[in-house]
Amino acid sequence: MYIHYGLRLVINKNKPDAERTWRPTRPFNPQRRHGAPGLPMREHADNMAKPTKEKKKKDAQLVLRLNKDLRDRFVEACQDLDTSAAREVRRFIKKFLKRYEDGEFDD
Repeated sequence: MYIHYGLRLVINKNKPDAERTWRPTRPFNPQRRHGAPGLPMREHADNMAKPTKEKKKKDAQLVLRLNKDLRDRFVEACQDLDTSAAREVRRFIKKFLKRYEDGEFDD
């Protein structure tokens, strides 16, 4: 069960009247809450069944130059989708490499 616990104000500075809209923040996930100090955390059956994945450490950077307007539009679109620009670039790179490894770009 996901519950929105708040709203965030989004101001579009690219429009002359500085349009303001309220958007929901990230959904609240009660399964990710930690117990209060001294109290045990509640166990959830679906959490116990999932194997834990070890995350790979991000230890490199990719610096690129692009048009400011293009960057601003991309960042705003990511904010509208409640994700980060870095996450979406990493997702694109992974999909691109998968297609490359499958031979999709071979002539």
